Amino acid sequence: MIRLWDGATTLRYASDGTPARLNHPPAAPDDPSAGRRGAAVFTRGDHLAAGRLAAYNATGNGS
Repeated sequence: MIRLWDGATTLRYASDGTPARLNHPPAAPDDPSAGRRGAAVFTRGDHLAAGRLAAYNATGNGS
């Protein structure tokens, strides 16, 4: 599973192993955290990110 975010807006993509180019979702115009983008790739049931990706955990979309 791949998660991309821009501010509070997140998108989930299921990967089948095929190379793909994914775009970050557009942030809501009134989102004060717009422009803070990130990505996390989860494998084998992982649900939390660590290190610089730990901001993903705050999105509440870890499953």
